[in-house]
This record gives sequence, C-alpha cells and structure tokens, in this order.
Amino acid sequence: MTENDTARGDAPETVPRAPVRSRRGESVNVAPVVVAVCFLSVLMVIFALPAFVIFIAGMLPTVGAFLTDRSPARKVTQCIAATNFSGVLPIMVMAMVDDRGVASAITLLQDVFKWLLMIGAAAAGWAVLWIARTVAEVVVNLLVAQELKRLQDAQGKILATWGRKVLDE
Repeated sequence: MTENDTARGDAPETVPRAPVRSRRGESVNVAPVVVAVCFLSVLMVIFALPAFVIFIAGMLPTVGAFLTDRSPARKVTQCIAATNFSGVLPIMVMAMVDDRGVASAITLLQDVFKWLLMIGAAAAGWAVLWIARTVAEVVVNLLVAQELKRLQDAQGKILATWGRKVLDE
C-alpha cells in the first residue's frame, strides 16, 4: 500500500489474526466465561444488589490483571481472580446480611479495613505468582545442574575408557 492509497481514503489492508492458542495447541475461547459473568451479574443486580456493588468495587484488581495478562490461557488472571474473590466474598456476605440494601454496601466500602482485605487478597495472588515463579526457577536450575553433573561424569567415564582421541573426532 502506498502513501497515495491512504491519501485517497482507502482503508489499509487488515491481516486476519490467528486464533489464540494455548500451550497445548487448542484454541482458547473466552466467550463462555464472558457470557457466564454477564449472566451472573444480571442475577446479582436483580436479587443481590448490595453484593453486586461490593463485587464490582472489590474485583477491580482482577480487571487490571485481565487487561494486562497477555498469556493465551490467562493463568495470571485466574490466580488473581481466585485470591481477589476470596477477599471480596466475606464483604459481600456482610452486605447481604444487613437489611439496609445498597446503603449497607456503601457503608462497608467506606471502611478502609474492608478495602485492605479485598486489595490485600489480590496482592496475595501476586505474591503467590512471584513465589511460584521463583521456586520453579530454583528447581529447574537444580535439575539442570544435576543433569550437567551426570553428563560430566559420563563424559569422564567415556574418556577413561576410550582416551582423549574421542574428543578429536
């Protein structure tokens, strides 16, 4: 496409995108998850509005993780969502037990310790991810070092059996 084509107002050619694939090769379809979340949100608005208000405010760290997670299977988002929800659920229950409706949800959201619980749970998810990656790196490095030692021992045995002439060939 030339500059002349864009000056005339022609739309640039778009390259079709390949479907997002997981590590195992199958396509990752997020549509059922989106439909389920929308359905549950409608049900919460109808039957549990105070809990829905708490849910929307408290799950903002999960939204941030979703928007920044570029992995095909969105494992980071899943981890953050699980830990974040574990911090939001008790506050949602408190809002439902109180009979004042949305006013109870607003009152709960004004308490800094409730926010500390909700955001702290999401932070715990990030900590779990960081610790898991660090532990995995250490374990892999230990396994690689062990395999290197085994191969060096095997190389020493081969050199002892066949001599240094094996290295020259």
